[in-house]
Formats: sequence, C-alpha cells, structure tokens
Amino acid sequence: MIKPFSAYISEDILDDLKTRISNVRWTDEITNSEWSYGTNQSFLKELCHYWLNSFDWRKVEAEINSFPNFIANIDGYEIHFMHVKGKGENCIPLLITHGWPGSFIEMIKLIPLLTNDK
Repeated sequence: MIKPFSAYISEDILDDLKTRISNVRWTDEITNSEWSYGTNQSFLKELCHYWLNSFDWRKVEAEINSFPNFIANIDGYEIHFMHVKGKGENCIPLLITHGWPGSFIEMIKLIPLLTNDK
C-alpha cells in the first residue's frame, strides 16, 4: 500500500529539542584528542550552537514538502520515497537511492536538475 506523506514536526517537539540541547552538561574535553575517543567536543559544541541559533527546520520541512512524498509498506517496513516526474517527451525513469550514513535530503538539489526539460 502506498500513501501520501508530508513532513511535519510539531512545535512542541522542536522546543523540546532546543531545551535538551541548551541543557547539555558538557564533560571535560581530553586535550588534543581530536576524534580519537568519539566526537570532537569543539565540533559538537559548534553543531549545537548552529542548531540552537541558525538551523531552520521549517525551511527544510517546506523544501521536503515541495515535492511529492509517499510511504510504501513493503514487507511490514514503511519506506519513504519521492516520486517526481520529468518534464518533456523523452523522460527516462531514474531511481536514486542513498546509503548509510546519508539521507534523501542530500539528493533534493538533484531533482530540478534531473527533471527539467533542458
């Protein structure tokens, strides 16, 4: 069964995420450890600062929802996919997948390039 899908995260969940990030209790960083013992703490602090002050989930959500999204149930697993038809007479069907770690969001910028008639 295939059903339409729309990305939406409630404001409560986004607020909770920001609260959790704001309340992180940082451990002491191991001097000069870089990435030897896990995530580099300086990098992680910058990432948290970005998520709190710059990241715009609603913008990403709108970009995702600007394309036709669907969920297909395959052998009990819900699989998300986008189905975007090309423009023009000589369209060639194309299936693009992503690997791990990765996300379909990495492919969104390809959609206009692959579906335009030019």
